[in-house]
Amino acid sequence: MPYINKTKKTKSRLQNSLILLLQKINFENITIADISNQAKVNRATFYRYYHDKYEILEEIQQEFFSEITPIHTQEIQHADSIEQLIQVREKSLRALLSIIQKHRFLLKGLLNSDSQTQFVERLRNFLSVDIEELKSLQSHTSLDKQYEVELLQIYSSHSLTGTISYWIRNDSIPLETVVDFIIKMSPEILYNTTIK
Repeated sequence: MPYINKTKKTKSRLQNSLILLLQKINFENITIADISNQAKVNRATFYRYYHDKYEILEEIQQEFFSEITPIHTQEIQHADSIEQLIQVREKSLRALLSIIQKHRFLLKGLLNSDSQTQFVERLRNFLSVDIEELKSLQSHTSLDKQYEVELLQIYSSHSLTGTISYWIRNDSIPLETVVDFIIKMSPEILYNTTIK
């Protein structure tokens, strides 16, 4: 058990070191020596846990996505009508943005790094999964062509990802302000109705 705790602590130090470095250095310019020095371990210790910096970055991202996945998947599973879906989405959105706020420092680093494109694309794909489900719950919609649904997926996931990116970079905007903005904008975009 002590060895497992030591392994977990060392990996956590290495991950936190990479996150700190991402705040000031582009990922492509970060070296194993930089990460090791920041974590106050030698390079051999780094290589005991990771093959390269890409593996550590992937593990950090995977942990983030595994934390937000249950929130996102419960959204569709608990909705039988469009009204119920709106309520579930609002609750899920608050939970999702709370986790994003908790990981704000990590996300700020990921969004400032050369690996931004990969991370943002992964986040967009994650956030766009449910649009097909939304369309199937609508009783009346102007989206009757497949390409319109696909355009809606792109539009909604890009706008949500862009809003989150902007919020992460601007520390002064409170969580509830962002939640209220997204909720205010989402019904017109997703449901072709205005919810007051």
